[in-house]
Amino acid sequence: MGEKAVEYKTLQEAKLAIMAQVPYVRKIKGEKLPYSYASEAAFVQKVRPVMVSHQVTCAPVACRIVDSTTLVTGKGKTMMLRCVESTYRFTHVPSGSFEDVCVIGEGGDSLDKSSPKAMTQAFKYAIRQWLFIETGDDPDKIQEVDAMHLSPSAMTARDAIQKAADKVGLDTVEKRIAASSNIGTAEKSWLIEALQAKRDELLSLDDIGDAEENEA
Repeated sequence: MGEKAVEYKTLQEAKLAIMAQVPYVRKIKGEKLPYSYASEAAFVQKVRPVMVSHQVTCAPVACRIVDSTTLVTGKGKTMMLRCVESTYRFTHVPSGSFEDVCVIGEGGDSLDKSSPKAMTQAFKYAIRQWLFIETGDDPDKIQEVDAMHLSPSAMTARDAIQKAADKVGLDTVEKRIAASSNIGTAEKSWLIEALQAKRDELLSLDDIGDAEENEA
């Protein structure tokens, strides 16, 4: 007879055991995308069997749309961007104890999949954050900077980058940043990284739109 699985009395004990067994999920290079990522499928494949063995379940208990935006990409395609706030509950079946994890998910699509994509992203990050799973590097392409340390001019430029809907808009913002005497050298370096990350995001939306048209 095989060795009997350890039965944990609390959610925290089971969670610690799962964390020990799933410390890392490897990122892969996305086809036609300018960045690598760890997919929801990769997280589920790694985590689900271990959660089942330790009698822990996960289910969505709340979801609301935070924002919906329509934009036109650099190639002239109309994209719907949707942001959702989702709460997932991780429950230890034997004890009934649980923890809720609230996350934000964003998804973009030229057809009708923006909401499912946003929920997929939210689910992936709920798993990652609850179990503190490493993926090799930070999920954001932009390094974290405390907003309180940015000058007002840099914060205005940052907001303009986030709101830009196409390459023309980003080019305009970049020229303003370069010409500004109120933005410091370090801030300009950070804003250039933010610009490049936004360009990559818009490029990926174009690639996704092309792939979806080929599948249709």
